[in-house]
Amino acid sequence: MPRLLLRTASLILLTAGIGACYTVRNEDMFSVPRAPLSDSQIAALGGGTVNAERLVVGDEPTLDAYLARVPEARGTVIFLGGNGNEASSVLPFLLGHLAPLHLDLVVMNYWATGEPRSTVKSTRIAVSHLIQKTLKISPGPVCLIGHSFGSWFALDAATRQDLSNIVLAAIGTTPTDLTIAQAGIWRPFLWHSSEDESLQPLDGVKMARQAVTPVFVVTSSEDHDIPPSLSLEVYQSLPPRIDKHLLELHGVSHSGYFKSTEFWTAVAPVLCRVTQAQS
Repeated sequence: MPRLLLRTASLILLTAGIGACYTVRNEDMFSVPRAPLSDSQIAALGGGTVNAERLVVGDEPTLDAYLARVPEARGTVIFLGGNGNEASSVLPFLLGHLAPLHLDLVVMNYWATGEPRSTVKSTRIAVSHLIQKTLKISPGPVCLIGHSFGSWFALDAATRQDLSNIVLAAIGTTPTDLTIAQAGIWRPFLWHSSEDESLQPLDGVKMARQAVTPVFVVTSSEDHDIPPSLSLEVYQSLPPRIDKHLLELHGVSHSGYFKSTEFWTAVAPVLCRVTQAQS
């Protein structure tokens, strides 16, 4: 065998071997460093028309979250975003859709403070504390919107009976499945993938089977990060006894869900069950 061909074959085998044994690590899922917003950044969140403030939650682990109060609010939406969704950009944009529905908004800027790196365990605790705090201060029902990575933690909260409903935009099954789905041209070589033990609770199918809260699943045919097949598997695992809905968008990328008019037209009537009471 010619030397160049031999080297090429060796490189392919080496690459395939590394890919085939890939393990998803905690730092792969908690990859975006975040920092608390300054007072000036908080003041700018509401755009001068809405009062935004830091939401203080005293339980451990401490977390960084922000509350935007709208006039005549009748409920509250908690938004759990994916990696890269910073409160400074997400909160003003979402407010544009939620303020007309008379819904306050709580955004979690990053999962937990005072730790070298957040974990699934610390994030689940932080989200639970955030929900408890929001339930105490909300003027009405509380619901959750989760997107991408944050949708796992929103679905995890679907075991609660004190929430109005949960919207899951781009919900996945497991980190392993996401790794394989995102492998692209290397997918044929990725015959095996696993995740750190700490990530194993991120199982959308198992979480879905425990749900008691109404769930609205939204996916998109053009979502290449979390393909519709994964979201559909989670949706089909939801118990038949609960109120559940599925919407598949078209021509919408993974980051484009909340820019979609079709998304808001479908989701608005069920958010916190508030808008139904207005009509």
